[in-house]
Amino acid sequence: MTRYDFEDWLRYRLSDLPQEEVDRIAAFYMDAIEARMEDGMTEEQAIYDLGEPEALLEEIRADLPRHVIYKPVHKSTRPANRKSRIMTLILVAAILGVALPALVMVLNFSPVRRSQIIYEAVSVPVEAPAISWEGDESEYTFDPSVHGLNKVEISAALGRVSVEPCDDNWVHVIGNDGSFDANVRGTTLYVENVNDDLLVRMPMAWYLRLSIDSDVGDVEIYEITAATLDVSADLGNIFLHNVTAAERINLAADVGNIEGSLKYRQEDYCIDVSVDLGQCNLTDSVNDGTPLTIAADLGSVKIAFED
Repeated sequence: MTRYDFEDWLRYRLSDLPQEEVDRIAAFYMDAIEARMEDGMTEEQAIYDLGEPEALLEEIRADLPRHVIYKPVHKSTRPANRKSRIMTLILVAAILGVALPALVMVLNFSPVRRSQIIYEAVSVPVEAPAISWEGDESEYTFDPSVHGLNKVEISAALGRVSVEPCDDNWVHVIGNDGSFDANVRGTTLYVENVNDDLLVRMPMAWYLRLSIDSDVGDVEIYEITAATLDVSADLGNIFLHNVTAAERINLAADVGNIEGSLKYRQEDYCIDVSVDLGQCNLTDSVNDGTPLTIAADLGSVKIAFED
């Protein structure tokens, strides 16, 4: 967890408070983390030194001024242990009588409303295919300059998540009516409860941090340059098309492949790759570049670099 992830988490858990109170608390703890780092701690050590998260929240709420009124925030029930999710997926596959290779094949070739892209290994499409939707379409737009956005966080239970650039300075969230929620809390746009195909268009004028967590479904990202990029897919593939990030890239697939292309040369990345069962065309490197962390449990990794 980085200090910015900590800030997002803190703002989310305190989103029931008045905005000025949330800003005050977030600024206090960001200053506390920076002070600890100046004293020689690493970023993770500084965050850990603040205390156990739930205890910290209780302490913050206990110290609130009496005039501040809030309603309790519901805690997330999402499993925290990644390996436990893997075992759950394997168990589901076993119950359904589906072999894992067949399951991955279904994910690769299952029909979706977005036009399927067929390409060899790591070739890059010239442009994203057209999007078509069944039923009533919903689109929400958010202005980063007005909302003060610095991050887009997507949590999808089911369906393909696609991200591509747009020509204007707005963030567009598009999907079938009633299939997702999109709200700004603090400086983060949260797209949650996604249960169908989703398209997000991001402005390239803003170097936003992008985080995607998908339970069942592919994640596909086109031509995006983000500040940070974190993608996790439990049961599905991750496809990248000429993508990069300024600070870091984290890609993790439990059951599925990680394929596509990244901008710039391979030497521009510091690579940490781990593949449990599958093929991989990358090796670890300690180059002085953007940290690139890739983990695949049951799937292959095929990444090309576009200089």
